[in-house]
Amino acid sequence: MKPYVLIALLLMLSAKQILAQTSSELSFHQNYRNKPEGGSEQIQVKTFPNPFAEQIQFQFDIIELSQVSITVFDITGNKIAVLMDKMLEKESYKLNWKPSQQLSGMYIYVFSAGKTRKTGKILLLNKRI
Repeated sequence: MKPYVLIALLLMLSAKQILAQTSSELSFHQNYRNKPEGGSEQIQVKTFPNPFAEQIQFQFDIIELSQVSITVFDITGNKIAVLMDKMLEKESYKLNWKPSQQLSGMYIYVFSAGKTRKTGKILLLNKRI
């Protein structure tokens, strides 16, 4: 099965799921660097560090006023968290997420800005005491 088919399947499964309440910390920063230059219409989402143990940062540039959402799913398609769902202006942004109750494993994020959708994998490695 090709990766994009698996992601589509996960998204179809998650559409029927109810958002579970999770405890996690988010911090959101606008304008972490200069505004994006004109020209490229391609939106890129960067995650750092990946894999991560305590916190992961999403960095992205919005090229026009858009409704932006970032949603995290587990590998079985269950919705874990909606990190963002709001209207954002043309700007560079970063969003920090500290999951507190999630288990180690692979997670899929779906980034949506206007008509653009991006998906990616993030790997959580919990520290053992």
